[in-house]
Amino acid sequence: MRFSCFILVAVVYLNISASAQNEVLMLKKKNTGKEKVIHEGKRIKVRTVTGLTVKGRLGITAGDSIALNQDTMALSQIERIRTKSAGSLAVGSVVTGAGALMTTGGAVIFAQSLSQNVMILIIYGFIIGGAMMTYGTILTASGILILTIGKKYHSSKWDFQIRHLAKVPG
Repeated sequence: MRFSCFILVAVVYLNISASAQNEVLMLKKKNTGKEKVIHEGKRIKVRTVTGLTVKGRLGITAGDSIALNQDTMALSQIERIRTKSAGSLAVGSVVTGAGALMTTGGAVIFAQSLSQNVMILIIYGFIIGGAMMTYGTILTASGILILTIGKKYHSSKWDFQIRHLAKVPG
């Protein structure tokens, strides 16, 4: 008896979970018709027309509204949506790491040249070491910006709507 109750609860739970994954937030560009799909559970940042900014995992509620954390908002009240892709996270990490290595290398070259004569200090220390530290700092800042900014979708350029995806036969 317990086993059959367990099977019944499992089937109902799996059915609810499977149906919940069929709802997506569809973003459609107004001038080109290009579409972007955001699935439930994706981390997004939303700014409403009232100026409220909310971050969290996307949840699709009834009709034309979404839920982030405990906040529910209508799609018509959203000014912009910001997402981060896996590609931007990978590129940002690589650029930040390369910049940090270049900055460190430039600092080492500059420090080593301080104990040498004036000509080596000028050539290696200031020109090579200084350039490496400068470009490394720029790369590091660029990588941090790539990691933090993400892609913005403004309601003036994109239509936001909730769609039901058809199940793919498997």
